[in-house]
Amino acid sequence: MLKEEKILGVILAGGQSARFGSNKAFALYDGVPIIHRVLKAMQEVFAETFLITNTPEVYRHLPLPVYQDLLPQRGPMGGLVTAFSLTHKEKIFVVACDLPLLDPALIECILKEAQNFDAIIPVSEQEEYLMAVYSHTLFAGMRQQILTGERSLKKFLAGKPNIHRLNLHPHQSCNINTPQDLARLEAHAH
Repeated sequence: MLKEEKILGVILAGGQSARFGSNKAFALYDGVPIIHRVLKAMQEVFAETFLITNTPEVYRHLPLPVYQDLLPQRGPMGGLVTAFSLTHKEKIFVVACDLPLLDPALIECILKEAQNFDAIIPVSEQEEYLMAVYSHTLFAGMRQQILTGERSLKKFLAGKPNIHRLNLHPHQSCNINTPQDLARLEAHAH
């Protein structure tokens, strides 16, 4: 399978994992750390993938470039601004580090829609801003908004005309926020 060359794959691992109680990226799902599952799915699809975090030392052992968030403590939009500042690619596909069921086929489905839009935001039970495609045309606006103190991707995208929302089944975008979420997912899988 040919890997995607024109779009950069980005994993964001900047959260505090406060509700989880420990770094959920390294929590085990079916015996494998979630971050390893996410990385495997991303590297199956993208020729280039990297990770952005507030704590690069924690992730340096992983087999991909790891970058310090240039705008720490500014949420996912800070990670997106960092990603755009580190690449010349026109688009990025960004995922959170807590998606144990991330599927390369689903990523490819989302990418097929990316050609004509500034962003592709999957929607299941809610809009999934951290399993989405963003165009470099949004970079300057994101940077400006974050510098004013507004960190919400939802608010940033609300008035933009060229955003496509793609419907998903709820199980396709399952992220983990608490140990109970992980236990439920494990129980459902077995």
